Amino acid sequence: MKQLGQIVTFVIPRMEGISKAHLVAIVHATIYDMNLKSENNFLAELKKACTEWVKTTDEGKRLWQDSSQDLNIGDIAQQGDLEELSLLMDGVMDDSLSIEIYGGEPGDWMYDSLLVNQDEVTDEIYVD
Repeated sequence: MKQLGQIVTFVIPRMEGISKAHLVAIVHATIYDMNLKSENNFLAELKKACTEWVKTTDEGKRLWQDSSQDLNIGDIAQQGDLEELSLLMDGVMDDSLSIEIYGGEPGDWMYDSLLVNQDEVTDEIYVD
């Protein structure tokens, strides 16, 4: 019986300056090796697969050269078709790897931005 997979999601920020994330990579995959739920384990498996991909495929070799031998998650995301790479990842279901990049210049809305207009809330608001 084929084992059902679990979808995992990892958020990888690209930090610029002091604590300012300008870009974020969102990595999704369906795994059947539950050890890959750990970010560190998933990253180790991704590195292993990327290394093999660079060593054994024309597409991988080309991207390694195009990245000036500094292949990162952004390079992989821009590459597009991740089927060959996902096939090299043990514990990841075939063709389930996806990477999306989001970002731009940071605006006023930050993670810790207050979501209540304080001047409209009185000190008397409390839970009974």
